[in-house]
Amino acid sequence: RALENGQYQKVNMKLCLGA
Repeated sequence: RALENGQYQKVNMKLCLGA
């Protein structure tokens, strides 16, 4: 789950930057 959480955080950061 740790890896999944890390990937999710990366995607969330990209979305925030994109928005």
